[in-house]
Amino acid sequence: MSRYKNFCGPSYVSLAAAANSERTVNLFPEVIEAATPKNKMALIGTPGDTVFVDLGIGPVRGMAAQDGRMFAVGGGSLFEVYADGTATNRGAVGIAVDPAVLVTNGQQGHQWLVISNGNGFIFDLVTNTLVQIPAAGFPAGVRSAVFVDGYFIVLIPGTSLFGLSGLLKGLEWDTLDRAARSTASDNLITVIADHREAWFFGSETMEVWIDSGNASFPFQPLRGTVMQVGMVGHGWSLATLRDEQAKCWLGKTDGGPRVFATLIGYTPEPISTHAVDLAIQGYGEEAQNAARGYAYQEHGHTFYVLTFPTVGLAWVYDLTESKKAQMPLWHERTRWNVTQGVDEAPTGWNHCYAFGKHLVGSRDDGKIYSQSLTTYTHNGAMIRRVRRAPYINAEHRRLFFSRFELVGEWGVGLQTGQGSAPTALLRWSDTGWKTASDFRSASLGPVGEYDTQPTWDQLGSTPGDRGFEVVITDPIGIRLTDAYVDVEVGTH
Repeated sequence: MSRYKNFCGPSYVSLAAAANSERTVNLFPEVIEAATPKNKMALIGTPGDTVFVDLGIGPVRGMAAQDGRMFAVGGGSLFEVYADGTATNRGAVGIAVDPAVLVTNGQQGHQWLVISNGNGFIFDLVTNTLVQIPAAGFPAGVRSAVFVDGYFIVLIPGTSLFGLSGLLKGLEWDTLDRAARSTASDNLITVIADHREAWFFGSETMEVWIDSGNASFPFQPLRGTVMQVGMVGHGWSLATLRDEQAKCWLGKTDGGPRVFATLIGYTPEPISTHAVDLAIQGYGEEAQNAARGYAYQEHGHTFYVLTFPTVGLAWVYDLTESKKAQMPLWHERTRWNVTQGVDEAPTGWNHCYAFGKHLVGSRDDGKIYSQSLTTYTHNGAMIRRVRRAPYINAEHRRLFFSRFELVGEWGVGLQTGQGSAPTALLRWSDTGWKTASDFRSASLGPVGEYDTQPTWDQLGSTPGDRGFEVVITDPIGIRLTDAYVDVEVGTH
C-alpha cells in the first residue's frame, strides 16, 4: 500500500475547487516535532465540553476573571461566578446584541468596569455593589473599553475621540479628559491594551498610544505606529494571544476583508489563506460584521477562534503550529444539528480562563461550558469530525482503488453505550465534490483492541482525480496519523 500524501493537513478549499477541496472540521493539525517522525503531522480531536454553570439568562455576552474572581454578563445582568459552579446575580446592566466588555483596575482600584448596551457600570470589589456611571462626563453609546496605567479608556462612538476616567477612579469622568486622533481621520472602532500600550483600531487604520507622563493629558501617540489596516464591523473579532504576544482580528484593506495579526512589533501581517479569504468574503458584510473572536492556549497550542454565528462555523487559526509548519494552519469548528443534518456555528463564542478551566459562554442561553481535550461530546451531544483529504491523481489516467486504510490510535472506545463500538465512515468523490459516493463504515475497535486496522475494500475506479473523506462521530479520543491506499494506475 502507498501512503496517502498529506492526508493530515488543514482546511483549504480553493477558488478552483477541482484543484483542492480539503476540509478539517473539529480536528486540528499538530506538527510532529521529533527528529525523524513517521509523518510530519497528525490530526487531533477538538475539545468537547460540559456545563459548568447556568446563569439562567442568556446569551453569555462577556466574561472575565482576575485575582481569583470571575464575572460574566448573561442577557442583561452581571453575574459573579464561583469555582464550585454557582453564580450570584450582581445587578442589571441592560440587554443588547453587542458583546459586553469587562475590565478591572485591580486590587488598587478595586473596581470592574462593565460596558453593556452603550452604558457604563462600576462593580466595587469591596462593597460588592453595582452602580451605573453618572451620565455627566461619561460618553453615550460606548462599546469598547480597556484599562492602561491606572486609567479606564473608552471610545466615543462615531468619532476619532476617546476619554479617560480618573486615576483608579472608574466613577469619575470629565469631558475635558478626552483626546482625538490627528494622525488619521477615520473613526475609532475598538481599543485593546497590551504591555502598557493602548492599541486603537479604526475603520481604515490603527495606531498605538502610550502614557507619556504629561500632567495635562497622560497619553500620546507612539511615533511610527500608524498601520494601514482597518477593522471590519464593530471590532468584535479582535483578540489578544498573550502566550504568543500577538493580536488577531478580521480587518480590511483595499483588497477586502482578511484576517490579520501583529506578530512582531507594529506591522500587521495577513494570516488567512486565499481559501479562508474566499470563504469569508463569500459570507457577506452582515456576517462579517457579526464575527466574534477569542483566543486561548491549550496543550501547547495557541488558538484564535473566529466565529460566524450567522454562517454556521468558526474558523480557527493555530498560531503555534503555523510557526512550526511555516504555513498557515486553519481548521473549522462546528456544532452538528442532528435534527436538520447540517452544521451550525459552535455554541461557545467567548472565552475565559478561570479556576483552572477553559470556560466558554453560550450564544444561545445562559450556560457557561467547561471545555477540555478529554471531553468528547458537546454536553452529551455528538461532535462530527471530518477530514476531507487532497485529491489523488496520475496525470488523468484511470485509477483503480482496491483498499483504503485509516491510521490512528484505535481500541480507545468506551466500556458501554455510544462509543463502545466506534466506527469511521468513508466516502469519496470523483467530481471535485460536486457529487459523492454513499458512506461506508469500518470499526475503530472496542476498548483495548489496539491492533485494529480500519479498512475499506473494493472502492472502484475513476477516470481522473479522486478525493476521500473520513467522518467520525463516536465520543472517543481522535488522533489520526496517516492513511494508506492500494491504487493501480491504468495505461490511459
